[in-house]
Amino acid sequence: MTKKRNSNFYKEQAKNQRRMLYMLILSLMVFVVGISGFVTADSGVDSVNVIVDTGDTLWGICSNYLPEDMDIRTFIEKVKYVNKLTSSNLSIGTELIIPIR
Repeated sequence: MTKKRNSNFYKEQAKNQRRMLYMLILSLMVFVVGISGFVTADSGVDSVNVIVDTGDTLWGICSNYLPEDMDIRTFIEKVKYVNKLTSSNLSIGTELIIPIR
């Protein structure tokens, strides 16, 4: 009878330990998901959309958003790359994505 009681006691103890382990894992998962959502949240703006109008040039548009530490020619190439442009020619009504970071 004592062996049976000890056996049940150890089974119950093992079950409780598994529950605690599952709760710890679940808590860690919730924490990691919560932290990753917090870390990836960005309050800044990464780009500006500009609609090409009559008389607009890529040079003129880019000069309005040019970062201080970047050459205008480099920035124009970056804008062309982001918008998949093969030339600097623009069409009226085209929407350009201007990266600002």
